Amino acid sequence: MCFCLLAVMAQQQAQFTHYMYNSMLYNPAAAGALEQSSFTILARQQWIGFNSSSDHAENPRTNVFSADMPVRILHGGLGVSVYQDELGFDKNLGINLDYAYRFNLGPGNLAIGLQAIILNKKRDFSKFEVLESDDPVFRNKTVQTVMINDMGVGLFFQIPEAFQIGLSSSQLLESSAAMQGSSITKLKRHYYLFSDYQYKLPSFTDWSLRPSVFAESDGTATQFSTSLLLENSRHYWIGLAYRNQDAVSVLAGLHYKGLRIAYAYDWTTSSMKKAGSMGSHEIMLNYFIKIERMPARTMYKNARYL
Repeated sequence: MCFCLLAVMAQQQAQFTHYMYNSMLYNPAAAGALEQSSFTILARQQWIGFNSSSDHAENPRTNVFSADMPVRILHGGLGVSVYQDELGFDKNLGINLDYAYRFNLGPGNLAIGLQAIILNKKRDFSKFEVLESDDPVFRNKTVQTVMINDMGVGLFFQIPEAFQIGLSSSQLLESSAAMQGSSITKLKRHYYLFSDYQYKLPSFTDWSLRPSVFAESDGTATQFSTSLLLENSRHYWIGLAYRNQDAVSVLAGLHYKGLRIAYAYDWTTSSMKKAGSMGSHEIMLNYFIKIERMPARTMYKNARYL
């Protein structure tokens, strides 16, 4: 009997527990959704304790810097995200450029977003444990890189400080490229659906409940996340989240003069726990500057001053 391996498929997109505060990472139409300029740093260590057979830490590690702002002359907003995603011997460095066109619709506004994706993939063949030393792919033990370009689209509807829902797709073109002497790397189209609602407690005006749901799929596998946060509009928030087939999460954050500091811990519930996972850690820093509209200038003409 003969067995032939034609392709290997795995998770391509990084996942985050703070998805409710970083909609633009998944949906370009969320760029500039709030009347503020926003700057965010997000760091995630997933499945801490999961090591390779050589005791090297090979758990997924992701770092992201993103910024977005409303631009009225463009009738929407602009955003940029720079991210580094490490998984095993692969390192991805990507840049997403986002534009959202926004217009009023009923009690809220609807945005249509476009995203340009520039991705650099690097693979370090020197770290592989080779069974056959004469394998031509691993013989020189080099570091190889390849550039891939793609795009994404999205829709985002929001009623400020009340409700929002978004539908988007990334890696829409499913672009592909091959490293020298290696297999072809093909991006897989992903779909995202996100929604959350902010319910202000009647007896406590500074407090609100914020339930949210998030679904992601590549057409083959689908994963759902849900969370419930208790927020104080002036100071802090706490909450719980659940991601099916993966983890239960605890979230907490502080909010002070435009600065948000947040932390989330994921307790692994999948089979990755048996493989050594001690959970996932995620830290978020977010700073925003509110943009105040300048009052319209009123001019008067009087013949006395001509």
